[in-house]
Amino acid sequence: ATARSLDERGFRRTAMIVTAIKDGLSDCRIWMTPADIAVSLVFGLIAWSIASLAFLFLLERLDITIAFTEALSIYPMSMLAGAASMLPGGVGSTEATIVGLLSLHDVPLGLATLAAVGIRLSSLWFAVVCGFVSVLGLELLKSPNRGSCDSR
Repeated sequence: ATARSLDERGFRRTAMIVTAIKDGLSDCRIWMTPADIAVSLVFGLIAWSIASLAFLFLLERLDITIAFTEALSIYPMSMLAGAASMLPGGVGSTEATIVGLLSLHDVPLGLATLAAVGIRLSSLWFAVVCGFVSVLGLELLKSPNRGSCDSR
């Protein structure tokens, strides 16, 4: 009804966008079952908890003492700030947020920066390296004639 109304008023492009959004949301209903949402919520909480606990472990190893709940929330909050920055992987903004939040707890700048770089190296950049190694391995497996002396 909204798209039709917009179309009648001469807003054809806007009507097409509204129709596309309506169709997309309508098609998502098969994926929006309560069971699927519950499973996604549980696995998402597990993943965020593991990342937060890894950050907590790093803070402990660096002898940074912060209240448990505050320390547990710094990494996910920083990841969300990084995502909101719209930069690929939140690079720069996530680290700056971690440093800023740690600085609010009187952590020295150098130590806060070390914690930020350490958690990002062990999470984001480790995953990137694993991805590159996987792509390289798949490319090497894909071309069996690689290194052959065949001149055809």
